[in-house]
Amino acid sequence: MNKLYYILKGNLYYRPNNSGYTSNILDAGAYPQEHAESCAKHCDEIRIKPVDINTHNQLIIDQIKDLANRIQKDNKAQLTAKEFFIQNEIERTAAPRDLIEDYAYDLDVLFEIFDKYSDYKALKFLQHEQF
Repeated sequence: MNKLYYILKGNLYYRPNNSGYTSNILDAGAYPQEHAESCAKHCDEIRIKPVDINTHNQLIIDQIKDLANRIQKDNKAQLTAKEFFIQNEIERTAAPRDLIEDYAYDLDVLFEIFDKYSDYKALKFLQHEQF
């Protein structure tokens, strides 16, 4: 396997495809040795640094895990907001809990149920909110 290199200008890494600079190693491009050396020989400010593939891959894995955790937390918060809304509507109206639980995935149907069991329709604006 050909060895890969980061290309640095000062303390900034070249991005993939030589498209700008970044201070974040996760956004850095990894270049074949020949290309990296070619870039470095034309400018004293440019240096190359070997890519430790295990460290590089671990950084990517850690970033993926972090993103997955953030998505999971966001989904949980959205679910919590939806559950809170439904619970409040059950308490505020006379809507049967089992009927609401059957349609909890469909906000349009939920609004129809709440409208049927309540005169209060001001909550319709929530229909356009993301849960």
